[in-house]
Formats: sequence, structure tokens, C-alpha cells
Amino acid sequence: MRKALGGRAAFVGADNGGHYVYASGNECADRATDAFLARGQMPAKDVYCL
Repeated sequence: MRKALGGRAAFVGADNGGHYVYASGNECADRATDAFLARGQMPAKDVYCL
């Protein structure tokens, strides 16, 4: 999928054991989500939130 979307995609991964991450206590993932939703800003590189 990433190859197909090219520069229109970014990866944000979080080790939480499931698909639901936002507002579940992972500040790293929340920051990336907030930046995208509020400003349309994607990470410059892949983000791995632990």
C-alpha cells in the first residue's frame, strides 16, 4: 500500500496489542495523529511509538 501511495502516505506504528491507539495513553501516537488531523502534517519519516 505504501508503494502505491508514495508520498501521500506515512507510517505511524504503536505497540499496543491492537488497532485502537488514539487517546489510549500513547503520547507519541497521539502527537502524530493530532498533527495530521489539525494541520494535515504527516511525519517526515516513519514513526515507531513504543
